[in-house]
Formats: sequence, structure tokens, C-alpha cells
Amino acid sequence: METARLFVEDDLIAAVEHLERIVATSPGEIPVRLAALLGRQGKRVRSSLLLLFSRMGGCDVRQEAQLGAAAVELLHTASLAHDDVIDEARMRRGEASAPQRWGNKMAVLVGDYAFARSMELAITTGNPEVVRAINRASCELVAGEIAEFDFARETNPTLDGYRKVIYGKTAVLLEVCCLAGASFSQLPSSLIETAAALGATFGMAFQMCDDLLDLNVSGTLDKPAHLDLQNGLLSLPALLEREINGGDLREWLSREPQAMVEHLRSTGVLEHAWRLIQEELSQAAAYLNQFPACEARSHVANLIEDLRLRTRLALG
Repeated sequence: METARLFVEDDLIAAVEHLERIVATSPGEIPVRLAALLGRQGKRVRSSLLLLFSRMGGCDVRQEAQLGAAAVELLHTASLAHDDVIDEARMRRGEASAPQRWGNKMAVLVGDYAFARSMELAITTGNPEVVRAINRASCELVAGEIAEFDFARETNPTLDGYRKVIYGKTAVLLEVCCLAGASFSQLPSSLIETAAALGATFGMAFQMCDDLLDLNVSGTLDKPAHLDLQNGLLSLPALLEREINGGDLREWLSREPQAMVEHLRSTGVLEHAWRLIQEELSQAAAYLNQFPACEARSHVANLIEDLRLRTRLALG
């Protein structure tokens, strides 16, 4: 991931400068709060993917891509602020979450503001396809949150239902990042569609891996372990526990955390999860092979392999 970020570092810096201007022109109490949320951005996988795909076509579209990268960072920030309110999360990346620091009302309002300014940046790119894509992602992110609650109440939840939820909650934004980057780079429409498919597939694997991280096998999670289970949300391990063992992982919450992990390992749940993620990553790699060989493509390939390694570490 680090080498990919270094490859697009100048564009990432420019995208951050766009975000800083957004913060500086925000009203009332929003600037300090929005700056705090933006300052917590992790590895910037989404904006890095957008910028990498913007370099696949050999066109000079850096300014437009920088605006697009800033737009998706704002959109992601907004979704995290809302997600923490819904999940009643106390921590986000090792620090107090937005609702924990400022209360639910302010967290929601800052998230709403970030959503709106994200669309403003998207419009400024002058690329109608990107505007439509980011608008669709905004809608899908909200729909994904609602679908997650509905899914948790299902009497007989299925893997297909789970996939629909994580597409809306996570994969759609990665899909849009790759689509937007390919659109900026003026690649043929067939490759723009392939870029979108790659992003969606990568995003599915990304969320599945995140579900495994919730088990906190390594003991280094920067939020409480088993938070999804405690909130009644059906993550990948919980779903596979139902399908393979006919059990409910919530029954293991009162036991030692490692006992749950050993149960999932011994009954094949973790191995099944690993296979599902590998299928997604292999498909993402196959999509990537359709693009012309270039340095940007090599960095995307490395991101796919990084996620494969992250999954292995999540499994212990």
C-alpha cells in the first residue's frame, strides 16, 4: 500500500489541499469537527485506487482526478460518521468516535455536510459520468445501512443476502473509485466497465476481510472486538457459523474470545471464509489483466496482494 501511495503522492497531497479548502470555507462549528474526521483517514485506499486508474490511459487528467479523489474521501468520511452513530461505536481508528465526542446530532450534521460538499467536488470535475457515479454511491451507502438492519432480522439469512448488504455498505464506493479513475483517464467504455467490476469485487473482499478482523484474532484491533455481533449484525463468520454448524455466534460472546476463534477454525468456518475472499481477489486480478501493462497497473496488483496478506493475518 505504501508504494502505491508514494506513486500518486503528489495527487494525494493536492486532493488533501482541496479538502482543506472545504474545511476553511465551512460555517459555524463544522470546520474543527470536519477537520478532525478528515485527519483520521487511514490508508486512503479509495482515493489511491481512483488516482491509480486515472493514470491507466496516459492522459493528463490530474486536476480532475484530484478533485474526484477529494470527493470520495469526503463521501467516505460522511459514511463513517453516520455508521458510528448507527452502530453506537465509541471508537474509530483508536480514538473516540464522532458521536462519542460531540453527540449523535452533531455527528449526523457533520456527516450530512460532508455528503453535500462531496457532490459539489464531483460536479466541479466536469465529468458527468463521475457525478452520476458518486451520486449513486451516496444513495447505495444509505440503502446498504438500511439493508443491514433488515438482513439482521431475517429468519433464514443467506450468503446472497449478505453479499447485497456489503455491496451497498462498502463495495459500491470502491467500485465508483475505480470507475471514476478509468473515466478520467479516458479509457474505452469496455475498460471503464471492467474497472468498475474490479472495484466492486475488490470491495467485497475488503469487507469480508474486515468482518474477519472483528474477531480480533491478533489482539490488535483498534475498536472493541465482536462489535458487529453485539450490535446484532450478521457478519461473514456469523453467517457461515449458521450455514455450516447451525449455531449462533452470539452464544460465544460470554466465553473467552479465543474460544470462539478456535471453534470457527476447527469447524471449517474460517477456511470457508478464506476461500470466499480468495475467489473475489482472483476475479479482481483477472479483471486487472485486461488493462495495458503500466506502472499504475502494477500498483493495483500489489493492492490486491496486500489484501490477500491482510486476510491471512486476520485468520491468525
